[in-house]
Amino acid sequence: MSASVDVQAPESLDATNEEAPATPVRTGRARRLAWDLFAVVGYVAAAFGVTAGLWRDVHGTMLAALGGSDNALFEWFLAHAAHSVTAWENPLFAYSMNTPDGVNMMANTSVLGLGIPLTPVTLAFGPLVTFKILLVFAMAGTAWGWYFVLSRHLVTSRLAALVAGAFCGFAPGMISQSIGSHLQIATQILVPFIVWRVLRLREEGRAVRNGLILGLLITYQVFIGEEILLLTALTCGVVTLTYIAMRPRAALAVWRPFLGGLGVAAGVAFALLAYPLWFQFLGPMKYHGLPFEPERYYADLASFTAYARESWFGSDATAKGLAANVTEENTFYGWPMVILVPLAVAFLWRRRLAARLTGVAIVVFFILSLGSEVIINGHDSGLNGPWALLKRIPPFDLTMSTRLSLVLIPLVGVVLALLGDRLWGPRPLAPAVEPTEAELAGKHAAPVPTAAPVRTPWRPSDLVVRVVGTLAVVVAVAPAAPTDLSIIKPQPLPAFFTSGTWKDYLPEGTTVMPAPVPYSGAMDGARWVANTRMGFATPGGYFIIPTPDGEGAQFSSTPRPLSILLRQVNRSGKVPAITEADRRSAIEDLRYWNAGLIVLAPERTNAAPLQAALTELFGPPEQVQDVVLWRTAKLTGGA
Repeated sequence: MSASVDVQAPESLDATNEEAPATPVRTGRARRLAWDLFAVVGYVAAAFGVTAGLWRDVHGTMLAALGGSDNALFEWFLAHAAHSVTAWENPLFAYSMNTPDGVNMMANTSVLGLGIPLTPVTLAFGPLVTFKILLVFAMAGTAWGWYFVLSRHLVTSRLAALVAGAFCGFAPGMISQSIGSHLQIATQILVPFIVWRVLRLREEGRAVRNGLILGLLITYQVFIGEEILLLTALTCGVVTLTYIAMRPRAALAVWRPFLGGLGVAAGVAFALLAYPLWFQFLGPMKYHGLPFEPERYYADLASFTAYARESWFGSDATAKGLAANVTEENTFYGWPMVILVPLAVAFLWRRRLAARLTGVAIVVFFILSLGSEVIINGHDSGLNGPWALLKRIPPFDLTMSTRLSLVLIPLVGVVLALLGDRLWGPRPLAPAVEPTEAELAGKHAAPVPTAAPVRTPWRPSDLVVRVVGTLAVVVAVAPAAPTDLSIIKPQPLPAFFTSGTWKDYLPEGTTVMPAPVPYSGAMDGARWVANTRMGFATPGGYFIIPTPDGEGAQFSSTPRPLSILLRQVNRSGKVPAITEADRRSAIEDLRYWNAGLIVLAPERTNAAPLQAALTELFGPPEQVQDVVLWRTAKLTGGA
C-alpha cells in the first residue's frame, strides 16, 4: 500500500550501460528470469509450508481461529460465487442464507473477484479446497506482486526485492489476517500494481492510458476488498502530499498529467462500479454503519515490540492482551525490526527520495493506528491520538484504527528493499545519484541519470557495513517469520447432503432448518448449503445485514424464539423445560422460514440435548443415513 517514489529506476540504470556487449545483456536477462522463477517457486513453497496443516487432509481440516466460523463463511461466499455463474443469477445478492430475506453480498466481504474466476475449481473440488488455494495465492501472490514492482521500479538488487516481497506477503499482520480467513485483507496482489500506476500518472501525454489502467485495477480491487483499496488510497494520499512538500517544483511541473490521469481513472471506475456500489448502499438488505464499535480495535503501543502467536519467536504469552484477538495481531514486529527500520531510513535519508517519503508515511500511519487513546500494554497512558479527531469523519468512522497498521507492512517492505539494495546491489556503498528538480520536471517526470553508474573500489569498511547490515536484516526479519497456521477438524459433512439424498426428503420450494439455526458459533448449515452447490436455503447465518428498524447493522438475522432456544441448548448442553407456548412459537418460526426439513447431525457437539429439545417440540425424528430429521409438513399444515 506504499506509494513510494524512486529517484533512480532500474530501467534507467540499465539504459545507461551502452558499452555492454550483447552476450552480457542476454546473460543479465537470463539471470533476471532465473530470479523471477525462483521468487515464484519460493513464495508458493513458503505459502504451502505455512498452510501445511490444511493440506494434510484437504477436505477434513480448516483454520482454527474463531472456531472455524469465518472459514465456513468464506466457503459459503465461494460457493455462492460459483452458483451465481452456473445459475446465471445476480452475484450481488444471495437467497441461500437468511431466508426469507437473503443477504446483500456486495455489502459483505464476498470476494467475488476471487470466487467467480475459480468457479471451475469450486465445482470440481468444493469450496473448501478453493478457499485453501486462495489462501496460498493470497500470501504468495502478494509477495510476488511486491517483488515484481520493487525489482522493476525501485531497486536493482533482485535479492533485496525478494526479501522485501517475502516480508510484504508473510509479515505477522498478513498471517494474522490469513488466520482469520480474511481473504479480502490478505489478498493484496493488486496493491503494488495500483501504487505503480499511481506513480505513472506523472507521465506527460499518457493520462488516458495510465488512467484507464488504474481505473481497471481499482475496479477489480473493489470486488476483492474495498477496505484494502481505502488503505491504499490513504497511503498514496499521504505520500503524494509529502512529495509535494519535499519537491514542490517537481510536483508543480506534473500536476496536469497527474490530475488528468486521476480523472480518467475515476471516470472509468465510476462507470464500471456505479451499479455494484448502488446495490451495496441502496439495494436490498443494505445497512448503515457496522454491527460493532470500530474504536474497540486499536494497536497497543507495546505490541510493536512483541512477537505474534504465529511467529517463530512468538507464543500465546508474547501476544497475550496486546490485540483484540489472534486475527488482529497486525503490529507485532519485535524489537530488532523496530530498531532497524528508523536506522535504515536515517541511513538512506539523503540517498533516496523513496526512503524519505516512506519514512514519513510510516510515522503517520504508526500514530494513526494507535487509535483515539494511546494504550500501552493494556493500560491507558492518558494520551490522546489524532484518531480522536478523525473517527467521526466518513469513511474513518467505519475504519478500525488497528487496520491502518496494515499499511506499515508494505512500507517496511519498501525500507527493507532500499536497504537491501544498498547492501547487496551492484554498488551497495556508492552514493546514489538523485535527479535535480529540473530533471524531475522534465517531459516524462522521470529521473535522467547524467552518467553511467560507476562502481567504487572495494574498501574494508564496505565489507564491514555489508556484513553488519545483512546480519541486522536477518535478526530483524527471521524471528517474525510465520509458523504453521493452527487448524481444527470440523464436523464431517453428512452423507445425507453430499450423496444428494436430501433431494428425496425436501419438498420443492421449502428450506432446510439446521439444528441449531446457523449463527457465528454454529456454521454447520452454511457448510451444508455451500457443499450442495447451493441446492437449498436455510434461515440464519453469519454476515452483516440491517437491523429490524433499518437504521443500523447486525451480525446474522434477528433471532426468533426457536433459534434462541436451540442456541441456548447448543451453548449450555442443557434442555430447558419446554412449554406449549414454546411449541406454538416454534411452529410459527417454521412457517416463517418455510422449513420443509429440520436436520441434525448426530456427530456435532451437544447433539444429544439438541435432539432431546427438538423431540419435545416436534416429536420423534427419523434416522436417515447419518442425520436425524423431522419432516415439517404435518406440523405446519404444508403439503
